[in-house]
Amino acid sequence: MILSNETLAILKNFGSITNCLAIEPGNLVEASAQNGVLARAVVKEEFPVKIILYDVDRFLSAVGLLSQPDFFFESHFVQVTGDHGKEAVRYLYGAESLRQKPPRVPALPKETIHFELPEQKLASLLKAVDTLGRKEIRILSDGQAVQVTTYDQKNPDSSHTYSLAADAANTNGFQCTHILNVSTFKMLKGSYDVTVCPRFSVFRNTCSDLTYWIACDPTISTFY
Repeated sequence: MILSNETLAILKNFGSITNCLAIEPGNLVEASAQNGVLARAVVKEEFPVKIILYDVDRFLSAVGLLSQPDFFFESHFVQVTGDHGKEAVRYLYGAESLRQKPPRVPALPKETIHFELPEQKLASLLKAVDTLGRKEIRILSDGQAVQVTTYDQKNPDSSHTYSLAADAANTNGFQCTHILNVSTFKMLKGSYDVTVCPRFSVFRNTCSDLTYWIACDPTISTFY
């Protein structure tokens, strides 16, 4: 079984969300973390058995040792061969006790704000977060337009900030100040359709079946 570069990239990305990735038979891959991130992707390949990958980064690093890797998923391990079977890695699955079952996908409420976040703007936002040393991202709606900015809740009025106007915004008349921790921004590079709800925001990749649900900070976020 050959895993596409897109699927390997999703596994790597989801490994940045959780250290232990459990995949049920089929083509749905999910990951979640206690800091309020849920990610879900439908990949091209069908996994034949239940897989529990503990230390996803180590697994992918081992796969990287091989040229043209071919995957054979067994009941307790995956055998990965390379160079037309001349080299191989045998990687054992993690214990069932290590598995963390992802939470249910939250239902969208009627109160929502929508906008588009192109790949270039997302990259600029994350670069600004790093350059300015910020730990939060703010989604701000005045009921007509939407801005996405860097934020510092400890110094909201005196810190350096970067802001961008959201594309194709539809506020539905709602106003919000949504504060998201930078540590929850684990999205793969790409463009996203964004839906902001009272308790969380949803980022849907525009080119693949890949979605992230990210919880806002309920202590300082507002939606009305």
